Amino acid sequence: MSDFSELKKLAEAAQAFPFADEACEFQALSDFYDGCDPAEVLVLIAENEALTKRLEVDPRHSYDGIATRDATIKVLDEQLDQLKAECEGLRKDAPSSEIIW
Repeated sequence: MSDFSELKKLAEAAQAFPFADEACEFQALSDFYDGCDPAEVLVLIAENEALTKRLEVDPRHSYDGIATRDATIKVLDEQLDQLKAECEGLRKDAPSSEIIW
């Protein structure tokens, strides 16, 4: 992930309303707009979308982040264990001359 700490700092300063006067408010917003690179914002949006897609298991179910990720890991672990067991069974059943792995 890229470092967006400066952009974050500028955004936090720009939203720190109410300001003491309009000049301070204008300066904070100006600093934010000067430091805000549209390409960086698009990178953040794309990264967020990619991470969200990785966490979502089934579009028919609601997205809830950590619980979804944990459920996905559990299912994948179970599938991996099943595949390992099937593979071991095939190794035992196959004549030793036919095993190529």
